[in-house]
Amino acid sequence: MLLTVPEACQTLKIGRTRLYEILANGEIKARKSGKKTLIEKSELERWVSTLPNYRKGA
Repeated sequence: MLLTVPEACQTLKIGRTRLYEILANGEIKARKSGKKTLIEKSELERWVSTLPNYRKGA
């Protein structure tokens, strides 16, 4: 499933600027269709799985 930038932001609960930073760093790969940036849902899931676990007090 492909998501647009606004849909990916909503899915991840992050802002547009933060998503573009992640894309620019190569942490998430995207595809282009004309001017539209599309991101595979599985790519978002892969990225989330690389985030560190939350530790209270850390």
